[in-house]
Amino acid sequence: MLFETSQFDPRLADPLVRLLELADYPEDIPVLAPLIRREIIWRLLQGPFAGVLRQLAWPEGDVGRIGRATRWIRENFAHPLRIAELANLVNMSPPSLHRHFRSITTVSPLQFQKHVRLHLARRRVLAAEGIGVVAHDVGYDSLSQFNRDYRKLYGVSPSQDLAALRQQAA
Repeated sequence: MLFETSQFDPRLADPLVRLLELADYPEDIPVLAPLIRREIIWRLLQGPFAGVLRQLAWPEGDVGRIGRATRWIRENFAHPLRIAELANLVNMSPPSLHRHFRSITTVSPLQFQKHVRLHLARRRVLAAEGIGVVAHDVGYDSLSQFNRDYRKLYGVSPSQDLAALRQQAA
């Protein structure tokens, strides 16, 4: 749904250039920037992605609700994810949450949580924190499950990833 492309609308070129050129004239920014931004928004709303843009701007639309769900998952990644509670939080039914979440993010809510956990864990492991401690801190009760998930996402175990990074640094 959100992964489409289109030809560049040449009518956008002029206002985009004018907006960038304002950097050379800071005294004009307060007056002209809002007008130019408004023109850009108008052009975008007249283009092929108007429907998607309207969805993004509507906080109670599916995209807005899924945005709130992803934010909640990122802020509470270490806690168990209960789909019914998350669906209730964003005013959706569990099946609707699942369907829209997957169509917007391309993964399920549980997979999204796993990716958030593993990306954070990777940064911490590569910062030389203990693998077992990191696994527990990001919400894994089982070190072996953490290692399996890490290997599945990154293609190597956390210790191999760390060793490769150390070798590159040397």
